[in-house]
Amino acid sequence: MKRKIIYNVSYDYLSVPVFNSYSKILGKDYKHVLDYFPDPFITQDNTNIWKKIEDSFFDEVLINDFSEINLINELLKEQRYIKNYLKIIYYLKKFKSKVLNLLSEISPDIIVVTSDLSFISRIFSEYSKDRDIPFILIQPSFLLSPHKSKYKKLRGKILYYLFNGMLGIPLFNRQEQWGDESRDSIKLIWGDKFKGLIKSENVHIVGNPAIRNYQNIDYTNGKIIKAKLGIKSETPVITICTEGFGGMIDEEQVNNIYKETIINTPEYHFIIKVHPRDEISFYEKYFTGTGINNISVINEIPLLDIYSFTDVQLSVNSYSSLEAILCGIPVILVKRELLNQVNYFDDAIILNSNDTFSLKQNLKRCLNEEYKNEFMNNREKFISRLFDGMNPVEVDQKILNVFGSLKKHN
Repeated sequence: MKRKIIYNVSYDYLSVPVFNSYSKILGKDYKHVLDYFPDPFITQDNTNIWKKIEDSFFDEVLINDFSEINLINELLKEQRYIKNYLKIIYYLKKFKSKVLNLLSEISPDIIVVTSDLSFISRIFSEYSKDRDIPFILIQPSFLLSPHKSKYKKLRGKILYYLFNGMLGIPLFNRQEQWGDESRDSIKLIWGDKFKGLIKSENVHIVGNPAIRNYQNIDYTNGKIIKAKLGIKSETPVITICTEGFGGMIDEEQVNNIYKETIINTPEYHFIIKVHPRDEISFYEKYFTGTGINNISVINEIPLLDIYSFTDVQLSVNSYSSLEAILCGIPVILVKRELLNQVNYFDDAIILNSNDTFSLKQNLKRCLNEEYKNEFMNNREKFISRLFDGMNPVEVDQKILNVFGSLKKHN
């Protein structure tokens, strides 16, 4: 009898390509069930989820009813937290019961997630412990190192014991580092560079099979989209990816540099690719409300379709910049020092800009054929170092070995 794997989608723009890759590698020896439950308090981008699984290897896809989450988010918008406290608690408990009922109905043999820090993943983790089944945590992106003040750490502990301990709602974490909240989980990570951040055990380096998704981009869609946006074929396209910081950094500094550069370089067309957690209306107003016409603000079009006609990509320190590099697109990081995080990008593979003048100069440099050739040479070395130099056959075998060694659920 086939063992049943349930893949829980948290951030679908990261999870689905990863799960798709794993289900393909694991093949017909398992039954693959993709499950979608959004987290409360997080703006989710599920508009393209069906497009992302058209060529998938899942046996079943579940897009669940999450009316409670919508009600919670509506209550939060009112900003009357004390008044709505009991209602929010009620809906959270109701939603948790719905998730647990679904898990009991599916009765998985293995649970696979990409985060152990979300509300939903912690419910799945609790279920796996109660049923004594493997809980697999797959690295979907860069691993960030959390930096919190003593006050925020103390506040987090109080909220953890209040909600998780007293109310039975796993809304807050004991740990802030990916992989350390679910200490009993089996962690599958890209390479040795990331292992030092995780304190808990049971960590396996397996590479990243999802990078194969970037090797065969369909340029047909890109040409159609570029024409619909009114961009001339000879016009260089610069894609700016926002990052859903939510107040983590002073984004105004970054946006001002972007805006001044857009105004001062009418010879380029800029695309603002809005992060799923960001509101597109803010960027539409900020960038297009002043008569700027060499710009398109987008959130619906898949990133890889945009990358198929992108010449240079900009961000502060985004995973989308790694995706650009994988697609062979030069990258400029803007005001990266604002983000107090590990820098996974080698200096040989990216350029840095901290003001409009520097950004304009670096854009010219990225469009120069000599730099493009230098970038492509450094790109292969960077990818090899980041993913421990494993070839596809090695990656597949490591993943098969981990899943093959899992104990069977009685």
